[in-house]
Amino acid sequence: MTFPQKNPRIPEGINNPAAHPLRELIFLGSGLCILLLLTAVLIWTMFTHFAQWIPVRWEARIAPDISTPAEYQASRQQLQARLDQLLTAMNTASPSTAFDPGVSIELNMMKSDEANAFATLGPQIFVTTALLDEVHSQIGLDMVLAHEAAHIVHRDPIRTLAGTLGVQLLMSMVTGNTQVATLSGSGSQLLLLRYSREQETAADELALKTLWRVHGTLSGADEFFQQILNKDNHRLPTFLLSHPHPQARIEHIRQMMQQYDF
Repeated sequence: MTFPQKNPRIPEGINNPAAHPLRELIFLGSGLCILLLLTAVLIWTMFTHFAQWIPVRWEARIAPDISTPAEYQASRQQLQARLDQLLTAMNTASPSTAFDPGVSIELNMMKSDEANAFATLGPQIFVTTALLDEVHSQIGLDMVLAHEAAHIVHRDPIRTLAGTLGVQLLMSMVTGNTQVATLSGSGSQLLLLRYSREQETAADELALKTLWRVHGTLSGADEFFQQILNKDNHRLPTFLLSHPHPQARIEHIRQMMQQYDF
């Protein structure tokens, strides 16, 4: 047996990777971002799905404690009575999504120069004083109230809260910084916008079914959206809007009018 007289010569650059280090960094970073995004979507889906089974009465424990100012109590009582009537009609119009009859939706008024209404935990609906100044027809006001009531019937407030908290918890675990969830709100919001528009569309559908049962027509149901369209040109592209575009909602109402009225 013969042995080599010296060690073999090692080729130059044998330990250098074939790919550029920056390319590998981009590849690994992209994979990590995709994995994080998919995990966030999974958490959002799971949390929003299971949140609908949380008893409605539990919402009162974490609901905002805001009461109507004394000078608006008379208007609040009238709106509350109207809301109760609409909720009864809504349960009849869509029995599959009927709300627990033992739980009442509390309506409160807020003094504001911005015409708005929103549903939140409690369950509660808040209506601003400016909205009553801008919406003059009964069916126009009923559309706003029924739309917000539909959000509560669909359990949208608690589902949205659960999904948001789940995504924020994931961000905190990944970064180790509890403030990241707050700082990244604008970015994570893009994940939630499409789902929010779906909630808005579903609420419109149930509200229109309710109005047809109460009024026998949908004429005038688009009054509030017409007001929004006249005030705001909505220059943002559709994918950045949390709500469906007012023009799209008006066209949808008119399609429903043709379906129901004729």
